[in-house]
Formats: sequence, structure tokens, C-alpha cells
Amino acid sequence: MATKAKCSVSYYHQLPDEQLDDFGTGVKEGLANNAVLFPTPPVSAVALQALIDDYEVKRSAYKRGGLDQKPAFELAKTALMNGLDSTAAYVDEIANGSEATIVAGGFIPTKTTRQPVPAPAKPTVVTLQHGQAHGQVIAECKAVSGATYYGCFFTEGTPLPDADFVNGQLAMPPNVPFLVGFDFNRDRKKVFNGMQPGTQYYFYFYAANPAGVSALSEPVSIMAV
Repeated sequence: MATKAKCSVSYYHQLPDEQLDDFGTGVKEGLANNAVLFPTPPVSAVALQALIDDYEVKRSAYKRGGLDQKPAFELAKTALMNGLDSTAAYVDEIANGSEATIVAGGFIPTKTTRQPVPAPAKPTVVTLQHGQAHGQVIAECKAVSGATYYGCFFTEGTPLPDADFVNGQLAMPPNVPFLVGFDFNRDRKKVFNGMQPGTQYYFYFYAANPAGVSALSEPVSIMAV
């Protein structure tokens, strides 16, 4: 008899600190986007966002300020974990072993004999803004449920025709006539430097997890200054 899936608590408890807020955002978005399925979560979207925001502030202060800021960071991390744990218990109750329902709630299912964890959906809501330095562009995409890695690349002057992932590898068209740059930092937020002012750039995101790689996001463009 197959074991019923549950939210994998150990998965997010073992995430690196710099990925926990992204995971929490994915849970918040999963519940919000499936409000009919999850009508009464124990931690509201507003409350969960407040826990995420506090965690990010305290983590940043800890990175800058050292050990003096560690107790406040640990309290914020514990509060976020507690919020995720109570939400996971609620999603488990609704899901009753359904991996699809668990994924819809933004969690990773425990391994069962039935289905693997799916590859993440393609990123959406890509935002671009100019940085403080000349030729600097900051790109960010919305959190994707189940994603553990985010990649981004850009083209110069014109969007990239007919490119996507095939068997986990980026399939590029032959003889690409324009510059392509990449960012392999796994976070959703990317900082690109050295852009040519007055030139239009087109940005693409993708998400990945151990199960595979998403399709590319739709291109979003900005002119460097």
C-alpha cells in the first residue's frame, strides 16, 4: 500500500538561510492563488508576509552586524519556521495525502511510491529596475512553488528567438548575432553591471529543482542608463 504524501517539513528546515524567505513566499503565493482550496489557513497571507519581512530584515542585519545580531535573527527564523510548520499541518489536513494539493500549497511533498515532485512552473512577474551605478540593472521574478534555484540571462538589442530548455539544457538558436549574459546566483534577485547606456536589454528567468527545469519566462526589457 502506498504511503500518503505529507508536506516535507525536513525539506524547508534544512534550506540555507538565504533560501528560506523565498520558500515562505512560495507558500504564501500558493495559498493565495488557491484560496478556494485553502480557505482558512492558520497564518494569514498578511501575517506570513510579516514573518518573511522580519526574517529578511534580521538576516540582513546579522550578515552586516555579526554575532551581536544573531539572537534577533534566530528569533525571527524560529517565528517563520513556526508559521510554516502550522501552515504545513493545515495543508496536510486539506490534502489528505494528495501530492498535487501539497504542491498547490507551495510545499514539497514527502517521497511516496506514486509520483515524483514535479519540475517548477515557468517564472512570472519579472520586474526590472535601474541600479544606483551607471549601466546597472536589477532583475527579480516572483517566487515559484517548489523551485530551489533561479537562473537569469539577458540579450542585447533584440529578444532571443526560439530558445528554451530541452532535457534540462538551454537550447540556443544557431549563430546568435547579439550578446548574451548570464547570472548563476540561485536567488530570485539578480544584479547585472556593465550594461551599455542607451541600449535595450531583454531578460529571461527560469526556475529549477531536483526534478527539472522550467520553461523560460516571457522576455521583459529595459534600456540601460
